[in-house]
Amino acid sequence: MLASEYPLPAARAAMDELRRALDQYRSTRKARYGIYLEDLHSGLVIDLGAQEPYAAAGAMAFPTVLYAFAQASAGLLNLESLVEYLPEDRAGGTSVLQGAPFGTRYTLRQLCAYAIVDADTVAWRMLNRTLGEPAVKEWLRAIGARHAAAGANTASPADFALYYKYLLDLADGQPGLAGVLLDWLKKNGHADWAPRNLPRAVPMAHSTGLWPTALTDAGIVFLPRQPYLLCIMSELTREISLGQAVDDLARMGAMAFQALRPAAGTFIALYRNGQRLKPRLPGALAGGQMVMGLSDLAEALAAEVIWDHGMQTAAISGNGRTITLTVGKSDMQVQGETRSLVRAPGKFEGEVIIPLRPVAEALGARVDWDPERYRALLTV
Repeated sequence: MLASEYPLPAARAAMDELRRALDQYRSTRKARYGIYLEDLHSGLVIDLGAQEPYAAAGAMAFPTVLYAFAQASAGLLNLESLVEYLPEDRAGGTSVLQGAPFGTRYTLRQLCAYAIVDADTVAWRMLNRTLGEPAVKEWLRAIGARHAAAGANTASPADFALYYKYLLDLADGQPGLAGVLLDWLKKNGHADWAPRNLPRAVPMAHSTGLWPTALTDAGIVFLPRQPYLLCIMSELTREISLGQAVDDLARMGAMAFQALRPAAGTFIALYRNGQRLKPRLPGALAGGQMVMGLSDLAEALAAEVIWDHGMQTAAISGNGRTITLTVGKSDMQVQGETRSLVRAPGKFEGEVIIPLRPVAEALGARVDWDPERYRALLTV
């Protein structure tokens, strides 16, 4: 495989162009915007003020519900437990529950649904009271959030990206449980915010927050063959109306989609025994073949690599087998037997890029292809 066939340089160039366009756009607006965007298959990231804290408003209901689902997944919480509506739970803002009689009981699952789908403030307050807001924030910090202080309703775009990646990891292990939450997030009522200009076939599972001086829209855009995170938070000034700020979100959402759509299907997700891998270089399709970095594959398969720089040859040993590959040669040695490769290994940034299926299978692994989620599944 020629280095020029590996698509990462082109993807990096496209992301750099999008970064410049988003940065230039936000510099002209009458608000402060923080933007985090990540292509979930290539791992490429745009971070424009994404580590800075913002008022999150009702968008913080999502990490609260995420905590409940994480506790349920670990067997530490029963989502069918009942919670009584108390006078202290009543609050202004969006709510379909506040008019209910005090003493009405709801399951935790129902409260989670109201908090996400209806942005119900009362449901969120009931969840915080029951789960313990300090415990929720402590858990968020434990998984890596930087702005999750007890009693503070703040977060950063990067924090929200972290929460959504946790949800996707949960969906890998418990798709039934996490799938419910993803479906609720897709029903968010603010479809005219960041996802306004997306085609109907491209849903966004997102959480939104509205405050007189802040807007938040953060979630996963399920672009077929290339899902990505888009998390935008803002600090508004008196010079911009909420309507104008919403238009800004929609414009930036459209810019991201238009930039990422042409490369959809270029990169692939990689899994080992059901767990997502985080390779140094992303897996990709080159000439219709799945390819990935040799060192990443060796790590996934617990194999040893001995590299001969002069010969540009790698000897890989694992699972009681030894194979030999040479950069630029379309064959490999498997236990002394010569096998042909459709694509010869190539080099990119010092890494050997290999055809995934024949090499992994030669080392005793099984490789399956999931076309719906565009991922390669290694079983060892």
